Amino acid sequence: MSVAPARAELMSQSPSGTVRRVVTVGRELEQIRTLVAYQVGAIIVAGSGFVDPAMQSDAKRELHAFQRSGGRVTVIGRHHLGTDAVLPTT
Repeated sequence: MSVAPARAELMSQSPSGTVRRVVTVGRELEQIRTLVAYQVGAIIVAGSGFVDPAMQSDAKRELHAFQRSGGRVTVIGRHHLGTDAVLPTT
């Protein structure tokens, strides 16, 4: 049996439109930094479902810096990054 690699979907809404990226977990931090560099207004992280303390720490730091500069962040199904979250009721 093979298992698909964990994936992360990062979406952002900017004045020029929505930027959407689907990446493996190894690239999630890189994609967060790229979205910040695009000067987007908001970042939504959805569906990663992985646990990696080093990655979480770096992502949390990047997302909090983004929020301090006026950006909005929410996660779907991930509450360990310390941002607003949409959590399932089940």
